[in-house]
Amino acid sequence: MHRPIFSADWFSHNIPIWERIVSPHLLATATPNVLEIGAFEGRSSLWFLENFPQLTLTVIDPWNFTASATDETYDRFKSNIEPYTARVTIHRDKSEFARSLKSNQFDAIYIDGEHTSAAVLHDAIICFELLKAGGLLIFDDYLGGDRSIMYPKPAIDFFGEAYGALKKVELVSDNYQRIYRKLEGITPPNF
Repeated sequence: MHRPIFSADWFSHNIPIWERIVSPHLLATATPNVLEIGAFEGRSSLWFLENFPQLTLTVIDPWNFTASATDETYDRFKSNIEPYTARVTIHRDKSEFARSLKSNQFDAIYIDGEHTSAAVLHDAIICFELLKAGGLLIFDDYLGGDRSIMYPKPAIDFFGEAYGALKKVELVSDNYQRIYRKLEGITPPNF
């Protein structure tokens, strides 16, 4: 039996929210297509792959951005997802690589890459275009760290305000993670 190996668990505390919001969304899709920006050792990747047998996953991570993300981390990621490799496309690259992907193809996108505000805002703008109408955009570490530009919160707030004001997104979860639903392309009800 395959047993994944992890050195840290920065994900499991999110599972109750994901079971309430992300699971129903992906279960309503016959063949969900998910993008992860940042995967580290693959704990969130495994959650997607183990819970949704028809899901395909695209992962973008350079696995060399910090002292804790190394070739050894990349090897551990590959080993951890080994039973599911047929359903995973790995791009060992910076998040900028996402620009080369086709627009409107993902049902959910999980942004957990570089954590500076500039990088998170950059990823959000690119990923919004890759997300299908009705898709979920999940930001990690909204409440992590302080409120300086070295952390995600200012970028996530700006994204939510700017895209929310244009009626392109709606906030569906406001916890340690922020989750938005893409409204662009959805016909609003008549009031």
